[in-house]
Amino acid sequence: MLKNIWIKRIGSALIIMLGGFFLLNLAFGIFGGIAALITLIGKVPEGPNVWIAQFASAIGFVVIALLTWLIFKSKLPVLLKATYLVVPMAAVLVACGAGLYRWPILSYGLGTVLVLALLIVFYIKKQPWQYWFAAIAMALTLAIFTLLGGEI
Repeated sequence: MLKNIWIKRIGSALIIMLGGFFLLNLAFGIFGGIAALITLIGKVPEGPNVWIAQFASAIGFVVIALLTWLIFKSKLPVLLKATYLVVPMAAVLVACGAGLYRWPILSYGLGTVLVLALLIVFYIKKQPWQYWFAAIAMALTLAIFTLLGGEI
């Protein structure tokens, strides 16, 4: 019996990581698609058009926020909710990193505060381990990625 519990937990962890990775790539692909669509519709001339990325990000964040609210209010299984949790977490942490790119200490500090705040909410609301795993795995993955020189 104990062996089955650990096999289920390892399987759940793998589903969260692989499913979260897939959803995250899908979300960032959609962000890029929105930016490309705005460029096509607006017939934006070549050159630095920072507003396109900012507008696409704003639309993407609104969509992610609405989806997050709907998913966490739904009766979906915890495993699916935890898998989806990767997307809003990564979006917020990446936005913090991009916005505070010039001040890495501030970026890491704010990211740490946000992750700790989320974990405190999980503790207070007695959320299942899958949420904790998704949050900690995402935070560590992004931290390691950034510390190894990765850029988004």
